[in-house]
Amino acid sequence: MFLQQVTTVEQALRAAEALRAQVMTAMRDGTAHDLIPMTGQTAGLIHDIAPTADLVRRLTEG
Repeated sequence: MFLQQVTTVEQALRAAEALRAQVMTAMRDGTAHDLIPMTGQTAGLIHDIAPTADLVRRLTEG
């Protein structure tokens, strides 16, 4: 997972630039649909509609 691979700001910037390059290449090649999940593909990952405070708690508690 992207966030598990990043531990410093410098690493985040390098990872973001690498990801940007991958996306741009896929867009030029006409294969972005293989790289980027679209709404229908990710909708099944939504299990609840939580208040913001709950989301922040989930993200910070690990």
